[in-house]
Amino acid sequence: ALDGHRLAAAADQPKVALMLGSLMAAAVPLTGGVGSVTTGMGSYSCLVWASGYYSAVDRTCAIAPRGDSHITVALSPLLVPGASRAVLQWGTGPPDLDTYVTVPNPDRSLPDCLVSYRQKSCFRAGSAGYVNLDLDSTGHGPSGGLPETTTFGPPPASGRYIYRAQHYSGSSSDRLLASGATVTLFTPQGQRRFVVGRDGYVEGINWFVFSLEAPLMQATPCDRTSCPTSLCAAGGYRTRQGSTYLC
Repeated sequence: ALDGHRLAAAADQPKVALMLGSLMAAAVPLTGGVGSVTTGMGSYSCLVWASGYYSAVDRTCAIAPRGDSHITVALSPLLVPGASRAVLQWGTGPPDLDTYVTVPNPDRSLPDCLVSYRQKSCFRAGSAGYVNLDLDSTGHGPSGGLPETTTFGPPPASGRYIYRAQHYSGSSSDRLLASGATVTLFTPQGQRRFVVGRDGYVEGINWFVFSLEAPLMQATPCDRTSCPTSLCAAGGYRTRQGSTYLC
């Protein structure tokens, strides 16, 4: 699957190479997303690429002595100049993580906008501050699931964008921290990968991942100053106690 959507045309088939460091150990021809190769067992990196998409690397490709090895890789389509994209992925559980993006309003006299599964777009395509939740992924299970993707369209609105991921219907941070969640951010400056438990911070059922500062859209891992927990009051909170919203 590429960015959550399976490719149909043979010409669109991605290419896979097994890497040992900077050396290619084997090329894996694919048909319908399935390929076979004979090589020694061990740990490799899998390099995946396709025309019109950013390449991706899975550094934990383990080849078993017998049987099949299954990997899931999300390839993101190339962006138009000035756009950015965040791709949220996680493992077999929890079933659902949700994206929340606080978007600065171009009219600073008005409140910020919030992108989520409840409101998948802020502002119109082509207008300042446009952000769109392209794919709301649910139902992760034993074989994993689709990635959740969000696109930040040009031109950016002046201000700070804040990206977080929430464990839908969760009650504590345990499953979120154990989810193996990652967010890969594609910007005009390149790619950056954020890992739950390593980057940003977790509060309750929310992982505050990164902030983007317009107009350059430079990413910084969240801390409690740049990405305050008060943002949960707008949506994605765990519970409410009077006038207090707990993330």
